[in-house]
Amino acid sequence: MKISKCLLMFLLAVAPVQALNIIPNPSFEYWIDTLGVHLPLGWLTSEPLHPGSAVKSTESHTGSYCVKLMGGDTAAFVS
Repeated sequence: MKISKCLLMFLLAVAPVQALNIIPNPSFEYWIDTLGVHLPLGWLTSEPLHPGSAVKSTESHTGSYCVKLMGGDTAAFVS
C-alpha cells in the first residue's frame, strides 16, 4: 500500500512537467521590435540579414500571427 501511495505521488508530481511545451513561442504569437525589425520571440530568422524574407503575417491557420517566409533569391529561415 505504501508503494502505491509513493508511486501515485510521483506520477502526480511528474505529469504536469511533461505537459509543458519545450519550444518557445511555438505559434509565433509573440513578437519583439528590435530597431525596427519585427522578430518572433525566441526564434532566429533571416529577417535582419535579408529584409522581407521572414515577416510577421496575419494569414495564420490558428492564432493571430504567423511567420511568412519569402525566399526569392535569398535563403529565408526560422530556427
